[in-house]
Parts: sequence; C-alpha cells; structure tokens
Amino acid sequence: MVRVCYLCRQKPSKNKQISLHKFPKFPMYRKLWIEACNLSPSDDIKSLFICSLHFVDDDINKGNQFQFFTHLKPNAVPSIGLPNKLAESTNGNENTLNNADLSKDILSKNTLDSTKKYIEEISA
Repeated sequence: MVRVCYLCRQKPSKNKQISLHKFPKFPMYRKLWIEACNLSPSDDIKSLFICSLHFVDDDINKGNQFQFFTHLKPNAVPSIGLPNKLAESTNGNENTLNNADLSKDILSKNTLDSTKKYIEEISA
C-alpha cells in the first residue's frame, strides 16, 4: 500500500522536501490533529498520514544534509490547507474539499502567529 497524505493525497518526496507524519500518540495533540483534519475521535487514524505541506516551517525540524528523516516539533499541529472549507458536491448528498482552495492554502504558507491563533481557537 502506498503511503499518501490523507488531506491532499501527496506522496513523500526527497526532491520536493515533502515528508509524511503519523498522528501523535500524546492524547492532547492527537485530539488537535483530529479536529484540524475534520475527523471524529471514532475514526481509525492508525494508517493515516499528514504531509509536511500542512505545517508551518517553524513546526518542522529539518535537520542537516546527512539526516534522512524530517521530524515535527512535539507541539506541531497541521494548519495549512485543512478541510474546514467544504463545498457541496454536484449531487448535494456529500461534502467535498474544494481543491482549488486547498491548493491555494498549501502553496501560501501561514505564519507562526496564525498557527498559534488556530490552536487557541480549537482549544477553547
């Protein structure tokens, strides 16, 4: 099975510096990730990954040229290109992610301040 990002279907790439990350084990941060990704606590997240495009640069420990893996900081929460913008599908029975908005959000990286604001909003 090919590992891809749950949110944007992106595959990991060394050339594009895209890495995949599992949901955190620490319950508080796992809950924040679940809420950010518009999932429910009952969803099976064991096999889901979120790519580095959904995190601000300050959330990522990039390491040096000799390290093969990119790690997230312990308090990192996805904040870019999230499925909070839902659009009605053509049949009206289900909600689908607006791909144009998602791509636009991913390409324009948010600042650290917007991430902090987002964490405060979903923690309240």
